[in-house]
Amino acid sequence: MNKDLHNLLCDINKLCMLIQTFSDAYNYCMGEGKNDAHLMILNRSILNQSLEIREKLDILFLKF
Repeated sequence: MNKDLHNLLCDINKLCMLIQTFSDAYNYCMGEGKNDAHLMILNRSILNQSLEIREKLDILFLKF
């Protein structure tokens, strides 16, 4: 498998785990009435990962 494609798939997997973590944290906060400050940190991480994946996809498409 192409190394760039492999790395991209690993990044997508990490993003999926972050999204699941965010979902779990959101459900916990809403159920317990907790402060949602750490949700904003997780959300920022998800957005940053998404942007990195988008950039890698753009580069990968240019190569092929």
